[in-house]
Amino acid sequence: MALLDRRSHDEIAAMLGDLGEDEQQRLLKAMPTITGVFDKGLKFS
Repeated sequence: MALLDRRSHDEIAAMLGDLGEDEQQRLLKAMPTITGVFDKGLKFS
């Protein structure tokens, strides 16, 4: 599991690294909306 977590971290860091500061801030501000949509729409058993 640690390897998967590390790879996920590295991929996300690479994606965020391509964004400018303004885009990163917009993404952070949107996260509550994004997670809210997923929380309502996805059901895990």
